[in-house]
Amino acid sequence: DAARDAARAAARDAARDAARDAAWAAAWDAARAAAWDAAWDAARAAAWDAAYDAVADKMPHPNPFKPLWQCWKMGAWPIGFVGQDFVLYVQESK
Repeated sequence: DAARDAARAAARDAARDAARDAAWAAAWDAARAAAWDAAWDAARAAAWDAAYDAVADKMPHPNPFKPLWQCWKMGAWPIGFVGQDFVLYVQESK
């Protein structure tokens, strides 16, 4: 019957369009989030490097925080000591 065939074709087209739109939205959101994270990480690393370079040659003694720079660059944040252990906060990846 022509009406049934038309309804099936319309339903198939609607399902395909919905799937395509959902896939596109998910891909776009993932790409935008990845770009934002990469830009933020690069900006943070550049800021830390600039801050260190600005003060490194003006300090009368070695910088006690220098060993922590690499931790900060990797996104880990020092919290403190618990007994003999140094504790770092590491954000769970998305």
